[in-house]
Amino acid sequence: MLRLVRITLLFVLLFSCTYAIAVNEIDSKKDQLKHIEDELNKSKQKLIATEEERNKKETNLKKSLKLKKETEKKLKKLNQDARLKKDSLWVAHVQLLNSKRRINRNTDLLNNEFHYLYLEDTMSELDTESMIDAFLLATSAGITLNLIEETLDKKESYKKIKEEKETVYNRVFQSMKNEKQKKNLVSGRVNSLTKEVRSLEEEKKSEEHQIKELEDTLKQLQELIAKLESEITKENRTYLFDEKYIGWPVKGKIIAGYGLQKNPLHGTTTLNNGIEIATAVGTEIKAAASGVVVFAEDYMRLGNVIVIDHKNGFMTVYSYNSSLLISKGSEVTEGSVVALSGAKPRSGEACLHFELRRDGKPVDPMTLLDKKGVDF
Repeated sequence: MLRLVRITLLFVLLFSCTYAIAVNEIDSKKDQLKHIEDELNKSKQKLIATEEERNKKETNLKKSLKLKKETEKKLKKLNQDARLKKDSLWVAHVQLLNSKRRINRNTDLLNNEFHYLYLEDTMSELDTESMIDAFLLATSAGITLNLIEETLDKKESYKKIKEEKETVYNRVFQSMKNEKQKKNLVSGRVNSLTKEVRSLEEEKKSEEHQIKELEDTLKQLQELIAKLESEITKENRTYLFDEKYIGWPVKGKIIAGYGLQKNPLHGTTTLNNGIEIATAVGTEIKAAASGVVVFAEDYMRLGNVIVIDHKNGFMTVYSYNSSLLISKGSEVTEGSVVALSGAKPRSGEACLHFELRRDGKPVDPMTLLDKKGVDF
């Protein structure tokens, strides 16, 4: 009877331990779920802020484009005015030159007339014919002198008109120069705002992509928690492998470690349940230790996934495979080729996602992998 009681107590104790481990695992998953929900909310808030900033930039861009259009219209009118003023200035310049030429010509004519008049007076007797010639020359000289005076008046008038037109032209030219500078400034602002809007649009797309990944991970964790809660099992486990270290599933550089990983682009933090090893697509993926394949199929955004139960409390997970070479129920030994590597479905980055789980709870694979010669 006492023996039966002892066996019963032992059974209850083993069941309680196994149950407690399973409950702890569920609690751990719930903590992960809360963390991802928090990150998802942060990403959504950042997306809203980015959208508001983009709308603000687009409003400024529309205003700048309108100002640019107005400046170009005003500049076009100033160019037309400048051409007209330049043509008018040229006419005044030509009129002034013609006045100078007429003054010079009439002055030469007057000089010649005075010269002949002087010769008539000094070299010949003043007979009737000579007096008539002298009178005609004097009359002609008077007319020429009047023409010179009139031309001088016109010259001064044309000079004044030219100066006025030069002033107007210079003012229009300066206004045109100022508008050109304004147009260049506005064009630079438009180009800058256009680049900022495009950058914010790219950032928005990137954040939407980040939110999508977080939502996918959240969904998977919710499903996994539901599954764990419905599959509380009891099993004696040694947590020991045949060797001190398990085998590497593939050789390559570790591009993502275990635990919290900060995204430098988004400033968000995500939880990595394993490690990611860079490797060319199509590389052979090997079992880390002997065991039985309990899962081998495509699983959401993790691609083709293999899960091996090592029958000691540990399981290993191999994700992002391009193809599977074994099926569920297959027995494997350490080094058995189980799949060919692939790439992340979204980013296309070629790598293997490798996890080590104890009682279903993720642990750092590096604790059981030989770190000698590893490229971090």
